[in-house]
Amino acid sequence: MCHRPLLFLIIFMALTSSLTNAYADEVSESYILPMEYDVTLSPMPIIRMSINGSRPLRFVVDTGMTGMMLLDRKTADKLKLKPTRKKKTMDPGNVQVHGVAVNSIVALGIDEDNNVGIGITEVYAADLPILQESFAVRADGILGQGFLPPGRICFDFAAKKLIITLGKGPHPAIKDAIEVSLQKKEDGYYATALLNERVPVLFLLDTGSKSTTVAFKSVKNLKALAISSAMHATLAGWSEAIEVLIGSLEIGGTSYSKVTVLSNVSKTIQYGKHKEEPNDAILGLNFLSRFRVTLDVPGRKMYLEGAGEDSPDAITGKAEVLVSKKGQNYYVKSVEKASLAEQSGVEVGARLISVDGRKIMDLPIAVVQKLLNKSAGDRAELLLESKNKKTPYSYMRSSWYSASSKANLETNPLGAKN
Repeated sequence: MCHRPLLFLIIFMALTSSLTNAYADEVSESYILPMEYDVTLSPMPIIRMSINGSRPLRFVVDTGMTGMMLLDRKTADKLKLKPTRKKKTMDPGNVQVHGVAVNSIVALGIDEDNNVGIGITEVYAADLPILQESFAVRADGILGQGFLPPGRICFDFAAKKLIITLGKGPHPAIKDAIEVSLQKKEDGYYATALLNERVPVLFLLDTGSKSTTVAFKSVKNLKALAISSAMHATLAGWSEAIEVLIGSLEIGGTSYSKVTVLSNVSKTIQYGKHKEEPNDAILGLNFLSRFRVTLDVPGRKMYLEGAGEDSPDAITGKAEVLVSKKGQNYYVKSVEKASLAEQSGVEVGARLISVDGRKIMDLPIAVVQKLLNKSAGDRAELLLESKNKKTPYSYMRSSWYSASSKANLETNPLGAKN
């Protein structure tokens, strides 16, 4: 995802004179953009952009999407942008889009000197409910792969910065990095990784995907540490999947342990009547966000800095509590029987006020549930209200990979062997 802001730049590179900040082959210039990223509250890399001098707009940086810059239709209407062409269909997802005219687009940096002007006069408007519904991210648009320029782009997830370096000069220091060779295809950049030390897979680098996904044929015979059922969100809708905890993923000659991958086992549930097969393999944020990721577009290289330790959500937790929303409030819908949550006293019907000290009234239900689940082994601190009395509850979160799910490996639909 460190590469999305560059999205704009790909067009910029073709239209050098349109860049607000000049680009020269013999020198190197870096531009720093603030980037939102929080595995729970904002699980996609987001930068801010201005269209026609508008207030800052939130754009998801998506290296796995084809060459478009998508703007939410409601945002386009608020900006009073004029349509330039008839509607057409964009794959994947059968998303209906239409062109709208723009006078100026600026990617907003940490200050005015770091702003990047984009020399295009048309973007595409589309209905993007999936951003709110499944990704639990409030965004005004998506910056697609086609905007990546021939420079170097760094996604610094920990520092929450997107760094774009243009020119042939030195890039900000890359220390003790794993070097990974990339293949350029029409829909993006690919890297080869080895699953469980024996199954090679060609992955699309996709900062627009929270999860790493692998085709069913590639994982069905893998030895899995554990599995559980899951639902996978795409621009087209939801698909049923199996979440697999594998022993290792090796990339760039270095192996990383305990990586979660999703494998789609059913057709994607689409909006409308469109049907499509899911992508074969995507290297998503649950793995990429473990590192400081730099894409060297001209050199066809990716650099991964950092120890690559488990990301905060590498081992998904389970609060053993499900909630429902009524009006502006959240209530406990169910509590898993014989669970630590039940043993601590959490009861169905109680109003949920806060999770780990974070008030939740203003959050989407997908975010609230993720706050509840968080990571396995983390302590859940819930504040509940029942019969006009507020009571704190504290217990240890379990893992989705429970003993029962491990036992099911003997007969699981993946055919994994112990």
